[in-house]
Amino acid sequence: MMDFGNFEVCPAIKEDVKEIVRFIQEAKDPKKEIFPRRIGEDDLLRDGFDDKQHFHCLLVKEKSQSTSSKNYSPEDCAKVKTGEPIIGFVLYFYLFSTSQGHFLFIEDLLISSKYKEQHKIINLMLIQECAKIAMEKNCSRLQFNILRDDYTSLEIYSPMGAFTKPEFVTFRFPNKALISLANKENKEVSKKFKIRSPNIKDMPSIMYMIQCIAEFENEPNCVEV
Repeated sequence: MMDFGNFEVCPAIKEDVKEIVRFIQEAKDPKKEIFPRRIGEDDLLRDGFDDKQHFHCLLVKEKSQSTSSKNYSPEDCAKVKTGEPIIGFVLYFYLFSTSQGHFLFIEDLLISSKYKEQHKIINLMLIQECAKIAMEKNCSRLQFNILRDDYTSLEIYSPMGAFTKPEFVTFRFPNKALISLANKENKEVSKKFKIRSPNIKDMPSIMYMIQCIAEFENEPNCVEV
């Protein structure tokens, strides 16, 4: 748990979910949402707080004297602070790169509009905590997306050593397109090729293909996987 004056970062627990949903709905700008979707408590509980955890959350809350003791673990801190207003929120999960291995991806970082004056320090708290977790998990990098016109974020992250990758373009299949694609049958392709899960005997071929692709793309940070 990091300490930044009057604020503290704690991992979210099940009891925080109701407040998290409220916070997301208030903090999200519907005008900037390309594919808006309302996430409910059931979605968060199922995918983030069940045995098969698909994501992790960190919260920023006001520090109280009861949670500032060194005897409290981050989990204890979260339990004591449950139900109190959320000031900042970050949702992250892990992905895998064929050139660099596994890495930490931040899907969302939101800060309450009531704390505009402390926006940068709260942002720094969450990013640094994610960086610390990434190092503990031996991740190759920390990655996230921002809007092109989000100059405030550029001013915050660039001095930290982060950089953009303008040569990459993000593709998304919204729900209707996803269903259509999944159900589309291509008879010509199915006659020539088939898809199967790899097995241990495929590993040499897979590793060779990864290295060939990395060399072709001239990936400067490529590591042997």
